[in-house]
Amino acid sequence: MWSEHFSLRSVKYCSFAPPPPPPPRKIKVLCLHGFGSNAKSFEQSLATLQHSVANNCSFVYLDAETTPCSLISMFSAGAPTNGKCWWRMSPANHGQGWMNSLDQLMDFLNEEDIDGILGFSQGAAMVTVLLAELAEKQQTQPFAFACLFSGFIPSQKQMREKVLKAGNMFDDSVTSVHTASTTASQMNLFHCYAKEDVVIPSSKSIELVHCFENCPGNTCIAPAHETGHAVNRLPPTVVNSFKTFIHEQVQNMDS
Repeated sequence: MWSEHFSLRSVKYCSFAPPPPPPPRKIKVLCLHGFGSNAKSFEQSLATLQHSVANNCSFVYLDAETTPCSLISMFSAGAPTNGKCWWRMSPANHGQGWMNSLDQLMDFLNEEDIDGILGFSQGAAMVTVLLAELAEKQQTQPFAFACLFSGFIPSQKQMREKVLKAGNMFDDSVTSVHTASTTASQMNLFHCYAKEDVVIPSSKSIELVHCFENCPGNTCIAPAHETGHAVNRLPPTVVNSFKTFIHEQVQNMDS
């Protein structure tokens, strides 16, 4: 009979470490540039903000399809020669292109999954028009948060009425009447604006804050900064506020 004798001393035990946990899912944020800019230029401007949340967030940039009739100097300082806009700003064509831009964004949302949206200046104003459209159509909100830098309510009559109507829908006093207010369930908002902005005065950004102050969800208002109409040189206080806000969105989605 064959037999084998061995000592426990000769047995080697191998320990296997548990597999590392999967990396946290990065949330995806759609970014809308300002008047006279484009996706490539805006990506460069957002480099600091994007780096601050690189572990948790990926940014997607979209070009507007409308070409400005002319670049208004105060909006277009340092703007690329192939700049785009969400609607035209010249007096003779003010507002032209906004409905096409709205259709472009709705089509994008139907094709792509995003977690949040970020806009600067006219891009931020376009975000408010998009939010108003979704509320008006009582559509399920396709993203959970919006970041508005130097945002404002458009002055063009149709867009302005649309945004203000949405603001009224979010008012607690009419929630029971307008079921569309539930569309923005837990729509978290981040507002950031400059104390002294020669392009979008702080009063216009504050008007926007008040318009959506009853929007369901949490609202974060970054400390007003002193770096003017720009997102490429924001102070650490604003960058940290933005980083904290994004971290909270990641936690909300993981919970």
